[in-house]
Amino acid sequence: MHRLGVQSSTFGHTSESLPADESHPYLRFFRSLCTNCRRCLHACEEIQGQFVYGLEGRGSSTHLVFGPSERFADSPCVSCGACVDHCPTGAITDVDRLATSPPDATVQSTCGYCGVGCRLDIEVSNRRVARIRGAPRAQVNHGHLCIKGRYAHGFHHSPDRLTKPLLRTGDAWKEIAWPEAISWLSQRLLELRDRFGANSLGAFTSSRSTNEAAYLLQKLFRTCIGTNNVDCCARICHSSTALALQTLTGTGAATASYADIPLARNIVLAGSNPTEAHPVVGARIKQAALSGSSLIVIDPRGIELAEYADIHLRLKLGTNVPLFNAIAKVLIEKDLIDEVYVASRTEGFAALREFLSTVSLAQTEQITGVGQKDILAAAFLLAKNGPALFVSGLGLSELTQGTASVMALCNLGMSAGNVFRLSARLVETSTLIGLSSGNLAWAT
Repeated sequence: MHRLGVQSSTFGHTSESLPADESHPYLRFFRSLCTNCRRCLHACEEIQGQFVYGLEGRGSSTHLVFGPSERFADSPCVSCGACVDHCPTGAITDVDRLATSPPDATVQSTCGYCGVGCRLDIEVSNRRVARIRGAPRAQVNHGHLCIKGRYAHGFHHSPDRLTKPLLRTGDAWKEIAWPEAISWLSQRLLELRDRFGANSLGAFTSSRSTNEAAYLLQKLFRTCIGTNNVDCCARICHSSTALALQTLTGTGAATASYADIPLARNIVLAGSNPTEAHPVVGARIKQAALSGSSLIVIDPRGIELAEYADIHLRLKLGTNVPLFNAIAKVLIEKDLIDEVYVASRTEGFAALREFLSTVSLAQTEQITGVGQKDILAAAFLLAKNGPALFVSGLGLSELTQGTASVMALCNLGMSAGNVFRLSARLVETSTLIGLSSGNLAWAT
């Protein structure tokens, strides 16, 4: 084409070498390799829901654009990397793929940045982490990752990272071999156990640990040390949620799984900001809202998911309990509850009805800052588009009324008959655990 002087064709091919956009911190766009296949556009919209990409022009002048931005770095991209996985030509790639040779091996692992537990395929080259992909068959993340899970692995090679055990002697630290460290630690634990008793020792882990690691830790302390002093972060930040669920449902566990999100016809998001704190789950909630599920956001902040919500109840800080009670009052007084469900699966409903009869919507508006019209609208939407999936977070539990907040939210779920039904359950974004069965008690 160059020899004949042809510059372009109606099919979009051009012999002109177009400049690459390397402004993005993780991604790269090579315009000359782009065939306008739209796979990046669909991946961005249908997996992450960011709507970064678009196409402009017609015929041979059609080209990929980044929304209203001219530079990739100025676009609303959140660096999830879904477009990189789906680009067939390498027009959109990332710094990891450009910087490394083909991997020597692929190792499966679990992301440790939050409690979602995304499965990873870690590609290793020369015994170093070269790049990370989401495991495609993982039920947790279905191959999707957030910016941390995919790109935040540079610390593995940081010169400041400790790679060998250190033993303190006086005020100095000395590097020792791993076998020596393990032997020293095991002997020290047994020495302390024999000297002060088994219950003088304890183990503490976090939600970022895998189930397997947590199991081995508690097994070590229960069998070898002989103590049940084993705990995790749920005792601190999630204790109010666990206590509320234990009191009302019989077990301190959530009643939902990630599989419920796309099935739910209505989602109530209270005190949780999953697109920031749990991005992969947040993206799935966003996709559910884009696919037609109703979304009620109850949060003082204007979080990202509030932009996709049918109703955003922007309550004052610490006023969850009166707001939830007011919505429950409307459900009962407007005959929006599931009478059969309440009669067969719950206890103490009469006491709850009597308590809520004393609640004033006008007073609730003064306390919470949420208008009576919005309270009524939320109640009617909850009843109309049920069953609902209730998603809560630390915005409910880390309060002086944390336990009461979760209890009041449970009352809403039970009023509309939403617990123990497919895609209609109670879920805390950091502790997604299945719940079996049992009668439910009301909180007043």
